[in-house]
Amino acid sequence: MIRNINYWGDNSMRKGLIFTLGCILSILIFTYNISRSAANEVTNKSMLILLHSVILKARFNCPRVALAYYKGMVPRGREFKIYCGPKDSDGVYSNLSFSVVGIGETVGGFLVRPWDESESSAVYVLIKK
Repeated sequence: MIRNINYWGDNSMRKGLIFTLGCILSILIFTYNISRSAANEVTNKSMLILLHSVILKARFNCPRVALAYYKGMVPRGREFKIYCGPKDSDGVYSNLSFSVVGIGETVGGFLVRPWDESESSAVYVLIKK
């Protein structure tokens, strides 16, 4: 005897399928965010030195640039998120981060502010080439 089984009519099968698809989607989104943030990390040594000097010239305390990420275009230019760390050892100060916005392509101007403060607190810095 052949029985016609309706898998979609069984409530537990439907819930199991939805749960499985939800898990797969969550894993894909999580993996995409990790690879995206790693791809935006600034690893160029001269760029890290420039970002550090810009923060210091704005008279902010940053012993060492530990991590830097390119966040994307904002209305005034390209924005980077900078995490500072101790000068003589590895590590990152999670509460010491800055926004550095490079204005234009060749101007050499930067807006620097603590990451968690508003744009109105930004300090303008000009680096002459």
